[in-house]
Amino acid sequence: QRNRFSSLSQERQQLLKAIGFVLNPIEEQWQKNYELAKIYYEHNGDLLIPRAFKTNDGFSYDENGIVNLGTWINSQKNNFSSLSQERKQLLKAIGFVLNAKDVKWQKNYELAKAYYEHNGNLLIPSTFKTNDGFSYDENGTVNLGSWIHNQRKKFSSLSQERQQLLKAIGFVLNARDVQWQKNYELAQAYYEHNGNLVISRAFKTNNGFSYDENGTINLDAWINNQRNNFFSLSQERQQLLKAIGFVLNPLEEQWQKNYEL
Repeated sequence: QRNRFSSLSQERQQLLKAIGFVLNPIEEQWQKNYELAKIYYEHNGDLLIPRAFKTNDGFSYDENGIVNLGTWINSQKNNFSSLSQERKQLLKAIGFVLNAKDVKWQKNYELAKAYYEHNGNLLIPSTFKTNDGFSYDENGTVNLGSWIHNQRKKFSSLSQERQQLLKAIGFVLNARDVQWQKNYELAQAYYEHNGNLVISRAFKTNNGFSYDENGTINLDAWINNQRNNFFSLSQERQQLLKAIGFVLNPLEEQWQKNYEL
C-alpha cells in the first residue's frame, strides 16, 4: 500500500489513514523519539542522557521502556552530518550538542560562577560537592572543588574562550597566593585595629579584628607560620609583613618596649 499509495482512490487512502497508516514509518519513529528527547530536555535542561536510559515518557527511566533514548541520541551524533537541515534544527532547539563534554563543562562553570558570586573567590575546598554552586551538599552531583583543581592542571591547554571565562570569575592558577593575600589582609585589619600583631592564641576571625569561634582563619597560627618561614618568603612578602608591624621575635620586642618605659 505504501508503494502504491499515490495511485489508490481517495476512499482507500482515507481508510488507511484512519487506522494509523503512514507512508514512512522510519520518519514517524524518528519523530516519536524526538518528542521523548524534547520531554527529557524540558525536564532536565540538557540532553546528557545516560547511554542505557530506557523510557516510555521521556523523563523517567524504565528498564522495560520501549525506547532506549540514550542510544538514539548517540545515533543522532554519529549521523548528524547526514541529517536533514530540518532535523538538525529540531535537535539544536532542544539543546543537542555533538560534544556532550562541552555541555558538562558549561554546567560546571555556571556552578563555579554561582560560588564566586556568593563568596567572592574560587578558593573552593577540594571535597566541596554541590547542586547549586554555593551550598555544600554531601550528595551533590558535582564535586566543584575537584573540577576547579582540574581546570588549574589543564589551564594552558584550555581554549582562549574558556581561559577568559574562568578569569572573569576570579580564577587563579595558584590558589595559595590568593589565600596568602586574603590572610595578609586580615592581619592588616587586625594591625590597623590594635596597633600591633600581638594576636591571642587560637584567634579565629572572618574580618581580622573580631574573634569568631566559627571563624575560617586562625590568624595567630598564620602569623606564627610566617615567622617560622620568614626567610623563605619573597622580599615582597617580607616587606608587606613589616609594613603592618610584623616582628620575628615578639618576646624580644616586648622586652625592648618595657625597657624603654
